Amino acid sequence: MIYDEHIARASRFIGDSSMLQQTGSDMLAAESVWGAAIQAMAAVEHTRSRDSRRHPQEKRFIINLSQRNNLTPELGYGFDIVRDRLHNHFYTGRLNTNEFEEYMETGKVFVRQLLHIAERNSNLG
Repeated sequence: MIYDEHIARASRFIGDSSMLQQTGSDMLAAESVWGAAIQAMAAVEHTRSRDSRRHPQEKRFIINLSQRNNLTPELGYGFDIVRDRLHNHFYTGRLNTNEFEEYMETGKVFVRQLLHIAERNSNLG
């Protein structure tokens, strides 16, 4: 996939997550945010290396990204929520309604932050 495809998929998955959330498909909605995060991270990786074929899913990628962009630890927190809470919810369905709603919002903010970084980096390069 190329940069534009990752951006389009991340945006689509975020939209899908909202629709799924509204219809009560919370496990699928949670996984859609995880998918959006993976696509957004891949888009950021493409701004660093146009030939990138990796899907960076590691916390180290987020820590390095935060440091390079002088970001607060919120980016790392967002990654943890998306990976450890939302992605896990897809498998277990164990989040209560309040947790689910809070984590969904955190996950969507995380994805928007990544998309903003990707766009900014793309405009610089």
